[in-house]
Amino acid sequence: GTVQFTDNSSESPTSWSWSFTGGTPATSTDQNPAVVYASAGTYEVSITVTNTAGTDTKTEVSYITVNANPTLSASNDGPYCLGDNINLSATGAGGNAWAWTGPNGFTSTSEDPTISNASLLMDGAYTVTYTNTTTSCFAQVSTTAVVNDDPDIIASTNTPICEGSNLILSATSSVSGLNYSWTGPNSFS
Repeated sequence: GTVQFTDNSSESPTSWSWSFTGGTPATSTDQNPAVVYASAGTYEVSITVTNTAGTDTKTEVSYITVNANPTLSASNDGPYCLGDNINLSATGAGGNAWAWTGPNGFTSTSEDPTISNASLLMDGAYTVTYTNTTTSCFAQVSTTAVVNDDPDIIASTNTPICEGSNLILSATSSVSGLNYSWTGPNSFS
């Protein structure tokens, strides 16, 4: 995170020399510098100010504490057909509160929520936020659930047919790669 430092020195300093262990930049001559701390840890800050009367230095050990963000991954077991259960899964460390959002107004505070009766409105990205409520640090990732529409199938036969003739059943669909299963009277399959 970024920390905005403010010089509160008295006696009207005319120059500043800051040192930031673990920060970027590591040093600054600005009166009120902004410093980025990219890694979790505890850091020292030092400032030296100068005016016409001389120089003074103040060092604060363990002055800045940067807390670690939780780690997080998310997945689902799709793709799904209409009517299936959408099973979302999150795995994390370093947090204690889950918050999911997704298509069709979906929200949940469960780690691994299940959404019943999948519809096309439930297709899309589901985002989970994992928060450490003590430090307010969080991680956020998404997983995309794919809900497939049922294919349109047209079935046809060569009927009417005469006794002793072969009945021919056929099916077509605009969706390729389908497997067909036929059932009928007298245990036909």
